[in-house]
Amino acid sequence: MSEASNNAVGGRLPGSGLQHPVALITGGTSGIGLAAAKRLLAAGWRVVVCGRDHQRLERAVTELESTPGAAGTVGAAGGEPRVVGLEADVAEAADCAGLVAEAVHHCGRVDALLHSAGYAPRVGVEQHDDELIDKVFATNAMAAIRLVRELWPVFGRQGGGVVVLVSSMASRDPYDGFLAYGASKAAVNLAALSVARAGAAVGVRAFAVAPGAVETPMLRSIVGVDVLPPEMALSPDTVAGVIVDCVLGRRDGSNGETIFVPSPGPETPPTAPPAGGAAGHGGR
Repeated sequence: MSEASNNAVGGRLPGSGLQHPVALITGGTSGIGLAAAKRLLAAGWRVVVCGRDHQRLERAVTELESTPGAAGTVGAAGGEPRVVGLEADVAEAADCAGLVAEAVHHCGRVDALLHSAGYAPRVGVEQHDDELIDKVFATNAMAAIRLVRELWPVFGRQGGGVVVLVSSMASRDPYDGFLAYGASKAAVNLAALSVARAGAAVGVRAFAVAPGAVETPMLRSIVGVDVLPPEMALSPDTVAGVIVDCVLGRRDGSNGETIFVPSPGPETPPTAPPAGGAAGHGGR
């Protein structure tokens, strides 16, 4: 585990008057999750980023510490850190519970959940064995539900919160080979709707953000630049901007909805999945 911190002001949670609220970000070591963490730090938030790989987590925390305005602690000397890194595999139920407990332990609260961790194997139908299907749904959909469940009493004590689940355009138009992945992201969309409906009585907002192809390591583990050039993909920061708008209350008219963010290029690559399959795992 790794930690850091800051003195910046601002970034209040809408309607709470709270300064320096806390965001828990899965898949926060790269891609969309890391970009969202940077944006929230710049807005005065504290961030807890999690990842499966210890070295990548350490590098991400170091990078976040260097974000303008992200050094130091909140409040007086010895106050809460602005950046916390926690190692966890959200595909594991016990890790989801432990992650929430550790985030609350380090920061005293959690005001926003950003579930950006993902697993995207692109394989033929016959290659979808039970282990692969279980891992896809555990990482993409079950983790979202488990994390919300663990955070529900935390949100209740605090009087509200916000949940943003990273989905995918594959939830309505999947690549060839994305049988399990597309289905798992469709489940994410409905989870966001269910959370928003249940949250109406307790001040919890929820959104699914469903981008097209995003220029991340996960994308490149699935599709090469010869098939989908970088200029035909979204930048992680573009998607992070939509996510942070949801967190900060700028998208409340879309509470409970799936916000689709198309990429500049075609959503369906012109090739079938490779014979041996390909898999992307990490932060979208």
